[in-house]
Amino acid sequence: MSQAFNKIFWGVLFTFIDIHIIIIDIFPDTLGYYFIYAGVKLLPVYVPSSQKVKNVAILLSIVTLPTMFYQNVVINTLGQIPILFEWSIYYMFLELVNLILVYYTFQLMMDIVSKWGLEALVRRTSKTFTIYVSVTLILILFQTFMMNMTRDFLFMYIIIASIVGIIMEIALLILLRKYRSVKIVELV
Repeated sequence: MSQAFNKIFWGVLFTFIDIHIIIIDIFPDTLGYYFIYAGVKLLPVYVPSSQKVKNVAILLSIVTLPTMFYQNVVINTLGQIPILFEWSIYYMFLELVNLILVYYTFQLMMDIVSKWGLEALVRRTSKTFTIYVSVTLILILFQTFMMNMTRDFLFMYIIIASIVGIIMEIALLILLRKYRSVKIVELV
């Protein structure tokens, strides 16, 4: 169980970190989503929501291939509004599918800890889930209004949304780290 959540942890971390060297992302999201898939694959088959997580993780690992070179595309198309608009729709789609993956991942974690009656971890997971999904949906909703914001308000929104997004990802990583250290005796 610990090895599975270790891979899931590293997968989420890879999708969280976005560092480009020249034009290549050195922590590609594709690899992160594959780590999530590989981690969930190590979980026992009787966990009901594991198949949903695996399916969405594989979908995201394929669909995020273009993000490895996104920075180069933006530089080459600067000023070409239709292409930038298409990329923003693509990224909005990725955010929504990633939110679905996170939803299923939380469901997977709840299935695991509920089965063994770890009530403290059930409450912590449920609370983190509620806050994470609520805040993420609010941030996605506000993105639709970005084109109508003034420059000052847009700058303030980007700073606040970035900080809140980082806090949410760190909260998820801390929870996954807690799951790595949980010792569960497998039932035969």
